[in-house]
Amino acid sequence: MAKGRATFSLIMAGLWALLANEPARSNEADEGFRKGLSAFQRGDYDIAMGIWHPLAEREDAKSQASIGFMFDRGLGVTMDAEAAAYWYHKAAEHGQAEGQAMLGRLYLRGKGVPQSSVVAYAWCELAADHGGNGAGGCRTIALQQMKTHEEMLSAFRLTTTYRQRYASAQ
Repeated sequence: MAKGRATFSLIMAGLWALLANEPARSNEADEGFRKGLSAFQRGDYDIAMGIWHPLAEREDAKSQASIGFMFDRGLGVTMDAEAAAYWYHKAAEHGQAEGQAMLGRLYLRGKGVPQSSVVAYAWCELAADHGGNGAGGCRTIALQQMKTHEEMLSAFRLTTTYRQRYASAQ
């Protein structure tokens, strides 16, 4: 029973991290997201998905990251790393820090995406720019995994490209 509570607490901490650093958005989208979050917190994952999916399709980054989280952890859906990567990527492109950090972690492990320390570094660096939880650790691990100076240069160049590409996404 204690293990179940600890797991639930970790899941909730992860989902809460998706919310912590986000700027204010439209009341309608924010209200919808919160309804989905309430359902998620009650363990009503089908209801949460039913609320978040239409919001995510309308480019709501928090909902996209949350759906990615559900697929990443197998909460109310079959665990699917490729689906998690898809939704994290959509959130990341909108400048959503936790989506960026989680996508970077997937690249670190090659989970649902090709393993790439270079791409992992770039996404984690952007997440750190945007205040993403755990982004610094992800970035450090990515650097440690790089074997050559060229990989590091590629990572720094890709980070610059991503900063330019997604600067207006916030």
